[in-house]
Amino acid sequence: AASVNAATQAIELSPNNVLNWLTRGMVYRELVPIMSEAADFAIQSYTRATELEPVNPSNWTELGKTYLVAAEAGRPLTLAQDEGIATQAQSAFAQNLEYAEAAFGKAIELKPNYAPAHFQLALTFVATGHLDDAIAKMESVALYNLLDVGVQFQLGVLYLRSGDAVKAQTAFEKTIS
Repeated sequence: AASVNAATQAIELSPNNVLNWLTRGMVYRELVPIMSEAADFAIQSYTRATELEPVNPSNWTELGKTYLVAAEAGRPLTLAQDEGIATQAQSAFAQNLEYAEAAFGKAIELKPNYAPAHFQLALTFVATGHLDDAIAKMESVALYNLLDVGVQFQLGVLYLRSGDAVKAQTAFEKTIS
């Protein structure tokens, strides 16, 4: 509550300071699993940050990450026994993933070599069930980030999910080395 209040007060004091909106977005994004309306507040905050600095790929990436978090938070409801709730949740899940992909795409459009957006886009492909696209994207991220163990690890996980144990082992060995 104190973090939310501080972020809100900062915005009231300086509503055109993009860092205040980014901070508010980060605070609310962390609350998404425990507070249903937090996703809306986080998305509003990051959207405002993109309006204040529309050519900053980081702001677009943070917005996309927030849509991913919102999608994942709503995923359990897609399996609800009530058909109406499940259908509504499936629609919201797909829409959040679509918005995430668009935000990462905008970040990449602004800065084609922006690795965090490419990495998050690969995770979006996983969430949408496009494993081959996720692997291709993560492989491209790995090419330009040879020392990033997180990328190598995620690539190994993706290879395992696709059933390619040999490539998975290679990626995990790179991670360890």
